[in-house]
Amino acid sequence: MHGYTKMEEIEAIFKSMDIDSNDKIEYTEFLAAMMDHGKFEMNDEKIKLAFKHLDFDDSGYIERREITKLMGTDNEQVVDYILSIVDTDKDGKISYEEFKNLMMNESFNG
Repeated sequence: MHGYTKMEEIEAIFKSMDIDSNDKIEYTEFLAAMMDHGKFEMNDEKIKLAFKHLDFDDSGYIERREITKLMGTDNEQVVDYILSIVDTDKDGKISYEEFKNLMMNESFNG
């Protein structure tokens, strides 16, 4: 892992996504990273670490309030759009499996 701890590696990924350095990953930054994430080697371990980092309350889900915090917006349309893409079982939150499916999806994986 090139001398990084797992947390340092996750933080480096998130810093690389935070284009305007405001300590938030906004919607456009998230989309840009997803379009270009082929340069990061995705595997189960990294996906689990990223999911855990986004699951702020350790509930096992990325919920609406966490998406709002992550995106730095309270725009319900943006949150609804993200959920419409990722939340395949339509329970209003993103499970690890749904997140993993997004990250491993060939349309996002270069």
